[in-house]
Amino acid sequence: MLKVYMLGDFKIFLDDKPIENLKSRKAREILKYLILNRGQKVLVFDLYDLFWPGFDDESARQNLNTTLYYIRKNLGLSSNELTLQEDFCTFSKSKDIYILILKNF
Repeated sequence: MLKVYMLGDFKIFLDDKPIENLKSRKAREILKYLILNRGQKVLVFDLYDLFWPGFDDESARQNLNTTLYYIRKNLGLSSNELTLQEDFCTFSKSKDIYILILKNF
């Protein structure tokens, strides 16, 4: 089970073990954005504008691909759970992923 705490300190747990190797600030920010839009198709052009302003679409897409791969690898997610298809990116509502938008005390 993947648990993500969104308020207070951003923390991620996989099977109750803290994930501390997601060190890329951009990867954490993209993950937060996709979590907040979970189950919805997010336009990649919106992600480009938010996270790679001023980049051409091809460069921004390569950066997005790399960042999503990094997130998947570090969180044990499949490409079905964190998807990039055509002009959309989707964070799945899989039953194995739980997002806790709570403060971790």
